[in-house]
Amino acid sequence: MITPDLQKATGLDPDMPSKQSLKVTDQIEQFLINGRWIAGDVLGSETELAVEYGTTPQVMRQAFRVLEWRGLGRTRRGAAGGFMVQHPPLAVTGQRLMAFHLMAHGVCQDDVRAARTRLLARLPSNRPDLAASRSFVVNLFDHIEGAWDDRPSLPNTENRAQRIAQQILRHRGKGGSEWCTVDDLINRFSACRAIIVQALRILESLGFAVGVRGRSGGFRLVSPHPVTLVRATLSHFVAQGIDIDICDQLVTAVNQVNISTASLTTSDATTLRLLASRVQVRDIARGDFCGAVALMRHIADCAGNHVLHMLVRCLWCYWYHCVTSDPATPLTLPVSLVSQQVVMAQNMVQAMLDGRPEQAAAALDGYGLVARSIQQTIRGVRASC
Repeated sequence: MITPDLQKATGLDPDMPSKQSLKVTDQIEQFLINGRWIAGDVLGSETELAVEYGTTPQVMRQAFRVLEWRGLGRTRRGAAGGFMVQHPPLAVTGQRLMAFHLMAHGVCQDDVRAARTRLLARLPSNRPDLAASRSFVVNLFDHIEGAWDDRPSLPNTENRAQRIAQQILRHRGKGGSEWCTVDDLINRFSACRAIIVQALRILESLGFAVGVRGRSGGFRLVSPHPVTLVRATLSHFVAQGIDIDICDQLVTAVNQVNISTASLTTSDATTLRLLASRVQVRDIARGDFCGAVALMRHIADCAGNHVLHMLVRCLWCYWYHCVTSDPATPLTLPVSLVSQQVVMAQNMVQAMLDGRPEQAAAALDGYGLVARSIQQTIRGVRASC
């Protein structure tokens, strides 16, 4: 569980949805993350779950549609019907969640390709130990890029609304209108009202739009909060069972890219020094990673690569969920091990401030090695409890 202080350090302050159906969606996703339900389980009908969640069948129907679109299950009709849990494929994670988030922030396909190239350069093909991580990056980025190419790796029944939602986001990125009515969109895309409303719900479910109901209603596009994407991808990564070592290697690779490309202004350098001074042995030794996370986040901000920043946030939160899945057990880490990590962080920052990127990268490698030792220690503590 991510604490409020850690949410602030990562820039993932709570941003709970206002729509009742999305609140219910979040609750169900949290149960999936915690392993209460697994693939193949049938949660119950709209009416049964409406009673359980204190809402209406109509709200539950909308929540089911959001969960279906996110690839977490499907509605089964009939006497034994209900919402059946499924494991979302990586295609859904890339094309529906990550690509839409990037489009909403004005990122183009060339930016995605450039980020992919930089990341793969840190995962050389002559390193067998990095082969699984490299394969994951290739597959994930194929799906993300496919959203711009409109390659249909998803069910055909959903492609029409998905394409319209994509085009709305692309239009916005090219200086398009922030506001449209449903009737405007019907005329623009030559689609029926049901398809346009479905596209609107897709955008709403990802936090990209605020809808205004009514026959002549429409929506206002908004910039999505990062926590919306992180919440959605966490349930995906948990269901997909991504290896924690892959996650570790990818976070390290992204940090390496960020350190090599970060451009520091005078203000950035001052902030970097301040954040480095807040990485304290006593905090990390008791399981408080806020200082270290805030430092790496600032370096990512200075690098300005929105694609990799998005990816590392999602991966890091999954890593944290896996490693610290039992918050009831207090952590006490070896001071000698933690001290090494703090020294590496200080060396890394000093090298960046001195304009020595190679030394900064070497310090980051050492920082990562110690972080993996700390991870193993944490998992050992959890396993023994």
